[in-house]
Amino acid sequence: MSTKRIVQISSAIITIIFILSAFTWIGYAQATSYRTDLEYTYRRALNDLNTHVNDMNITLTKANYANTSSQQNGMAGKLIKSTSGAKAALAVLPIGNDSLNNVNKFIAQVGDFASSVSSKLSVGEALSDEDKTILQQFSQYCNILAGNLNEIQENIAKQEVVIGQSEEMLQNLE
Repeated sequence: MSTKRIVQISSAIITIIFILSAFTWIGYAQATSYRTDLEYTYRRALNDLNTHVNDMNITLTKANYANTSSQQNGMAGKLIKSTSGAKAALAVLPIGNDSLNNVNKFIAQVGDFASSVSSKLSVGEALSDEDKTILQQFSQYCNILAGNLNEIQENIAKQEVVIGQSEEMLQNLE
C-alpha cells in the first residue's frame, strides 16, 4: 500500500471516530437533559401533591367543627377540589409500588366520601354519626400522609436528594 492510501484510510477512520463520538456526546447530553426534565416534573408533581394533601388535611380538620349544612357542603366542595388536584398530581408520579397505590386509593376514597356528603346535604339530609366518624378517621390518616409528604419535600429542599432519587424516595412513602 502506498503512503497516500494509508493517509486516506487513516483520515476516514479518524473522521468516522470523530462523528461517532460527536453523536455519542449529543445523545448523552440529550439523555441527561431528559432525565433532568423528568426529575423536575416528578418534583413539581410531588410539590402539587403535597399542597393538595395539606389542603385536604386542613379542610378535613375544619370539617370536624363545621356545624351547619352550608359549612359542611362548602367543606365537601373544597375536599372534592383538593382530591381532584391530588389525583392529577399523583397521576404524574411513577406509581410502581403499593404505597402510592394506597395513597391513590385513600385520595379517591376521600373524594368519593366528599361527593357523597355533598349529595346528602344537597337533598337536606344531615351527616350521620357514621359519617362524622369516617370524617375523623380520614382526618387522622390525612394528617399522617401530609406529614410524610412534608418530610419528603423538606429532604428535597435541603438538597439531600440528587437528580434521579425522588422516585426512590416515593417508594418509602407509607
